[in-house]
Amino acid sequence: MQGKTKAIVMARFRALIRNTWWLLAVFLIGGGLLSYFDPIFLFMFPLSIFVFIWFAFVRYDENGNFNGS
Repeated sequence: MQGKTKAIVMARFRALIRNTWWLLAVFLIGGGLLSYFDPIFLFMFPLSIFVFIWFAFVRYDENGNFNGS
């Protein structure tokens, strides 16, 4: 991606990280602890990445502003 396009895409991700960093930390720590008991919980990590990307594009505009509830 070129400079301005990359900045527009990253604004969405920065806004989502700023608002939900604590939730992502809970998922990472919880997934790590649960995967100690059963390896099926390792699936939680790649799934979290796709959900994060989806939420960034659905809930935030190109400037990183929240779109709705």
